[in-house]
Amino acid sequence: MISRLHRRALLQWLAATGLSLPVLVDAPFAAEPDDATQALEAFLDAFLQQLFPHPDLDAETYRAVATVMTGAIQAQPPLAGLVAAGLGNLDAGAVQRWIDRDTDAQLAALREIEGSPFFLALRGLGGFLFYNTPDVWALLGYEGPSFEKGGYLGRGFDDIDWLPEPERAG
Repeated sequence: MISRLHRRALLQWLAATGLSLPVLVDAPFAAEPDDATQALEAFLDAFLQQLFPHPDLDAETYRAVATVMTGAIQAQPPLAGLVAAGLGNLDAGAVQRWIDRDTDAQLAALREIEGSPFFLALRGLGGFLFYNTPDVWALLGYEGPSFEKGGYLGRGFDDIDWLPEPERAG
C-alpha cells in the first residue's frame, strides 16, 4: 500500500523548497504545449489515475487536473527540476519508459519510489488539485463549500441516510 503524505510533511517540504500552494494553484500554463509539456501532461494523467483511481470518473477530469498540474510545475523552477530528475530516474535502467508500461508495472514502479521527494511532491500537489475539483466532488457526493449557501446547519448537516435511525431513550 502506498503510504499517505501527511499535510505537515507537504507543508514542510514546500517551505524548504520555497514553493507555495497559492502560487501552484494559480500557475499559468502555455496555450500551445510543446512536446515536453505534452509528455509531462501524459505522465501526470497516468500518475493521477494510478494514485487516485475512481472508475466512475471520466478521463477528461484526470486530463484537466494534469494540465493544471503541469502549469503549476512549470511555473516553479525548483519543482520543475525535481520533476525532471524524478522522471529521468523513473525511466533509468528500465526496458520501457514508465508511461509505456502496463498499469501493473507502472504501479510497481511507483511503489519503489513512494518515499522519494519526487513522488511525495507529485502526490501532494496531485491530491490537492484533484480533490479540489468540482467534478470529483460530485462523484464523491460532496456538495462543495457551504459558507456561500448559508452554512451546513440549515442545509442537511445531519442527512446521514446510510445509517439506521438511532434508538430513542426513554
